[in-house]
Amino acid sequence: GGTVIETPFINSAGSIDLKDYVFPPQSEVLNYRTFNLSGFFSDETETETEGSESDTITVDGNSVSLTDDDGNRTDFSIQSDRIEITNYETEDDVEQLTRDGAIGRLYNIGDRMYETQMSGENTYEFNGTSTTVTSDIDYSCSVVEKLNSFSQKGFSYSGEIIRVKCDLEGSISSTTVSPSSGSQTMNTPINTTQYIYFEKGVGEIASTSENCVTSATPLGNNTAGCTVNQHDNRFLVE
Repeated sequence: GGTVIETPFINSAGSIDLKDYVFPPQSEVLNYRTFNLSGFFSDETETETEGSESDTITVDGNSVSLTDDDGNRTDFSIQSDRIEITNYETEDDVEQLTRDGAIGRLYNIGDRMYETQMSGENTYEFNGTSTTVTSDIDYSCSVVEKLNSFSQKGFSYSGEIIRVKCDLEGSISSTTVSPSSGSQTMNTPINTTQYIYFEKGVGEIASTSENCVTSATPLGNNTAGCTVNQHDNRFLVE
């Protein structure tokens, strides 16, 4: 089992109104080019995969709906000081509610938007060997910068842009107990970062996640001297 504790940071005032940045002013389809690299060992050479995806956004006053290419939908209800979020996933043509949550609407540079703390422990047994997996992970996002322009990988944007930084930090521990080898424990640290860029009057223009992945840190570890060999980036096609 496990627990998930979500903490939105709600402000009564702020110079940045997320409604103006996160959502376009009218319904439209936003098309993106995607670039993915999935190296596992730091010295492994992988080929970058390029693709495309789109978000269909429906705006009706203070109600916004976003549907991705897989049919998964996120509904946003914009209140005076917060944005309530409801996520649905579609599997075999059946839509199911997967998550309810909220973030604030008004922020200043440097403000944290929300934090999610996830912890859990599960035990699996097979042929007399038992494995216990415990996790303790924090995920948090903050508004870190205002920009007049942003460029990466040949894509360039100009306007009123905010950069949101999201950090995933923590560890996963796996302890295996078997009659032949006794008890063995492997600890895997996690430290990954994603940046999301929103332009006022447009919506999301880019998201970038670049991480180091090795055999010792298969979920990422962005420490000094670590060679980036995994990324998951997308850029709005204007």
